[in-house]
Amino acid sequence: MAPVIAFVTVTINPEMVDRFLQVMKEDSIGSLGRENGGCLRFDVLADPKTPNKFMLYEMCARARAPAPPAARPRPPPPRPLIA
Repeated sequence: MAPVIAFVTVTINPEMVDRFLQVMKEDSIGSLGRENGGCLRFDVLADPKTPNKFMLYEMCARARAPAPPAARPRPPPPRPLIA
């Protein structure tokens, strides 16, 4: 089976860039090697022209199977990281 790739572009509130990068670093460390989807690569790329714009790239060995509705965690409360 071919790997699954997600590519997301986000614009962050300028005051929250340092916090965003900290959270992304923690998330990338936690993502690599997860049994659920087998994350092979997780990159955070900065736009050289826009200091608060980032691209997130994640490559997984396979698509993650969705959990049954009763087993799904509730989404976390919104965090003020995105402008």
